[in-house]
Amino acid sequence: MPALSSWLDLPARAGRRATLAQLGVAAASGLLTVLASPPFGLWPLGWIAFAPLLWLVSRAPRASRAGLYGWACGFTISLVGFHWFVFPFVDHTGVPWPAAIALLLAFAAYQGLALLLAARAIWWARAWAHRRGRWLPLAAIAPAAVVGFEHAQPVIFPYTIAISQAPALPVIQIADVLGAPAVAALLVAVAAALVDVVLGSPDHRRAARRAAAAVAVALAATLGYGAWRIADVDATRAAAPVLRVGLVQPNERMDLGHHDPDADAALLAAMQEATARLQAAGADLVVWSEASYPADLPRDLGRDLPETSPWRIRRGFKIPVVIGALTQDRTAAGARRRYNSAFLLAGDDVVARHDKLHRVLGSEWNPVVEWFPSLAAYLPPGFSGGDEPVILPAPAARLGRTVRLGAMICMEDVVASFGRDVAARHPDLLVNLTNDSWFGAFAEPLQHRALAQFRAIEARADMVRAVNTGPTGWIDATGRVRAQLPIRDGGAAAPETLLVEVRVLSGGRTIYAAIGDLFAWACLALALAGWLLGRRGRARPAARPARGHARKARH
Repeated sequence: MPALSSWLDLPARAGRRATLAQLGVAAASGLLTVLASPPFGLWPLGWIAFAPLLWLVSRAPRASRAGLYGWACGFTISLVGFHWFVFPFVDHTGVPWPAAIALLLAFAAYQGLALLLAARAIWWARAWAHRRGRWLPLAAIAPAAVVGFEHAQPVIFPYTIAISQAPALPVIQIADVLGAPAVAALLVAVAAALVDVVLGSPDHRRAARRAAAAVAVALAATLGYGAWRIADVDATRAAAPVLRVGLVQPNERMDLGHHDPDADAALLAAMQEATARLQAAGADLVVWSEASYPADLPRDLGRDLPETSPWRIRRGFKIPVVIGALTQDRTAAGARRRYNSAFLLAGDDVVARHDKLHRVLGSEWNPVVEWFPSLAAYLPPGFSGGDEPVILPAPAARLGRTVRLGAMICMEDVVASFGRDVAARHPDLLVNLTNDSWFGAFAEPLQHRALAQFRAIEARADMVRAVNTGPTGWIDATGRVRAQLPIRDGGAAAPETLLVEVRVLSGGRTIYAAIGDLFAWACLALALAGWLLGRRGRARPAARPARGHARKARH
């Protein structure tokens, strides 16, 4: 079969056409990863997505070529999967479309560096083993390299390839022990084992099968643990107190620029009416979405505005409410600072406030202005950040107790380290207030929700998410999406409501909450060790013979 032989030799072939074909195969890994992830959700593809890339890397003639393959895969994932990255720049910073697309390309090129480094680490580790007369299975080094460098790379949107498995509940339960990186490592290990067994050298077929058997055992153990943990958490939830939480989805795009006071007042009235309906339906607590209160509030607000004010928050209802609002204060020098905040009101009192810590680059965070305040007059100022996570203690009269709410604003529920900080405060319920209308209605809202599922598992606490244009919903402590409102484009529908019966659990008592990303950092250490060993012992040109010896040889 000459055609098959030619195809199998593709990674080692040289020339422009061969290089383009090789990059196409690497890009195919990226496309499979995107298709496996939201919004497409073809999650079984996640188990083979990295196989084309690892096949190329395993046969690359040199480390630089392996790195190029890895970069092409990572670039494709970011370019296609995160195309929505351009929207906040166009809508909220005034950047023209050509410049925004250039920023997207730069962003994708940067994101590709993690897989570039991972591929080089894999190549060098296998080269080191080869020089020692041994064969290193891909499954022994590829998961550590991919997970380690993915975890270590600073990113704007903390993405992980584990996102593809959000619908596969038994797979992702391991996140309460080792975090989402364990799921990612398993995906890569399965793909690596397939490459070694199916496309590997016949000389190493037996070793490849042993490695594949080890991966199969790890997969079976993960699925077994997942099945047991789901049943265990469900039993715990069944015995826990029930809190009825109402969620309001305003279905309006939240803009940071000029506002129409009449439209804002109408929106506030509609949200108050929706809250009153939820109270009548039996809600103990209501949550509004991020920045849905349509006017700036003082950051030190201690009580609701007077009854005579058109901007009073609590009108027509009495139950506690968590609202998202933009707030402001002044520095000692008189400069205005704005924050993205969440208030808890019980009665007319502001019980607590959480200020968003993790701000979105370009729309909320302008590091240039923070580093060089003198440029504030020429650039968008952005928002100031909070100091630490804040637990919102909500009185639940029907339960006769206070419920500790772990507040997360917007993308704080995709940041694993922030989720651990919240979990360390042992929340009874995770509460996320989000505005995803900045990023379009197709991909990002579903990617955001899938990543939030891991935070519920890592803390083992139910989570409610009030999202301004959807999907507003409820995720239980197993990561299961229990209820959800549809995604809207904004401005096309009146506010919608969702009433859910969450379980009050004391979250944050998991192994992952205690040890954090120890597994991911261990993966990085292993990958770096393999890389350094390979580089240290690489072959050097043989030394020239001494002149005397050369003359003797000629005679």
